[in-house]
Amino acid sequence: MKHDKSKHIYIKKKAVKNINNVDDLIKSELNNYIDDVTNITNFLENDYDEHSLHQMRVSLRKIKSLVYFFNNLLNEDVFTSIKNSIHKLISPTSKARDYDIVKSNYLSPAYLKNKVEYEEFMAHSLNEIQKLQNNTSKILNSNQYQNRLIDLRNLINNSNWDNLSLVYSRRSLGNYIEKRINKEPDSIYSKAKDCHHLPHKKLHHLRIKIKELRYVIEILEPFIKHYKCILKNLNNLQDILGEINDTYSAAMIIKDLNISEHLSSHHKDIKNMILNHRKSNIHKLKYQLYL
Repeated sequence: MKHDKSKHIYIKKKAVKNINNVDDLIKSELNNYIDDVTNITNFLENDYDEHSLHQMRVSLRKIKSLVYFFNNLLNEDVFTSIKNSIHKLISPTSKARDYDIVKSNYLSPAYLKNKVEYEEFMAHSLNEIQKLQNNTSKILNSNQYQNRLIDLRNLINNSNWDNLSLVYSRRSLGNYIEKRINKEPDSIYSKAKDCHHLPHKKLHHLRIKIKELRYVIEILEPFIKHYKCILKNLNNLQDILGEINDTYSAAMIIKDLNISEHLSSHHKDIKNMILNHRKSNIHKLKYQLYL
């Protein structure tokens, strides 16, 4: 069983079309996503599944994306409080997702020919993953986590997102959003062109920036005239950067699982596979940027 959001998303898109000012727009969208996170944490308490955890992370990322996009409308102290609150909500969900990627991409019988070693290692891995999933579910359903969600909602609803320079009409809101959107891609493409020199941390931040801009465009699409081409390019860059980032995450998880002890005959092959996958995607990224 999975948490189904399709109907909710359709209703939200219809609602956005009737909003004419920034304050209503931001509070409406952010409250919808907080509702999503709350519903999914309740669902995960009884039925943990990877898809639902992913949907929860997407909703949290969309909250972050909108807050960062409109941060110039907020008092700096208020923005910092909201930013810190979002970070505390996202961080407990990260490692479980990384384990899922490693399991899918690198721990396959097709790669690990020694059947006995593979079965022993998978038993060890699944035990570690189960412990992590149980701990993640426990954190997400704790009073502390639920109170953080309530605190975030209160911070958002008690903040003033108005900007006195905006005329409250749909046209002026659309113009404001489009001007902000149009400035972002050039900055991203410029940084991405140095991808082969960038350390992992900067590549990771670049991927997050692309993802957050894509979320903003998707959420605010009713206010943007020309968005399809931008979205296509951002999606392509995000996919490739995601593959690169996954190789770094995989390397860390493989180390955590103590792979050299459990897969004595294959751990070097898996490490080489991860490195080759990374090099291949860095090459794809450079090609994509010069299309």
